Amino acid sequence: MTNLIFKAEDFAGLPFPIHKADPNKSLFKQIPELRQIREFTDCANPDVDKIVKYIILMYAKNSPLVKKFTDLGIRKSTAADMAGFEADAAILPTLYEFIDIEISNMVIGFLRFQNDLVFAMLASNEQTFYEYQQTLMSQMLMIRNDKDKITALAVKSKLMDDSDIIAARIDKYYKQLYIDDKAIDYVKKRSSSPESIAIQ
Repeated sequence: MTNLIFKAEDFAGLPFPIHKADPNKSLFKQIPELRQIREFTDCANPDVDKIVKYIILMYAKNSPLVKKFTDLGIRKSTAADMAGFEADAAILPTLYEFIDIEISNMVIGFLRFQNDLVFAMLASNEQTFYEYQQTLMSQMLMIRNDKDKITALAVKSKLMDDSDIIAARIDKYYKQLYIDDKAIDYVKKRSSSPESIAIQ
């Protein structure tokens, strides 16, 4: 079980204590504060409790999974397992690939709730980066002639250039979030101080 990777105190930074919830009881009855996020309460999926757990484990700034698994694929499968999904659950591709508007809105609602723009940018850039990699690693299908091949290679070259830019952004966001916390706090305080507002 992936739960054995972590200790109870590793989850202390989560905004909601989902790790303490009884999986046999309603998550919202156990943690009514979850209703602060409208997109969570609007979800009509029967697996809503598991989906909410997955989203929090995946996208909470202080989730131990974010810090332990830099590989997004491993982080997703680990979060799904810890949320209670079976490895072959039909919903997993929907969770992983943002192809369901309701679940996508739940993720956005949770990121908005955390009110951390840097972490929200990190999450979206990671998802985009791995979507690019999936395209780059796929075979060039539907190529009928040399012209099509040249066009496909040009597209891949552009994706690779964009991937370099996104990777640099991701690295920057990780450093801001997990290395330069004091500097970020200082900048936030400085930018909201009466002196800086007067200068603006």
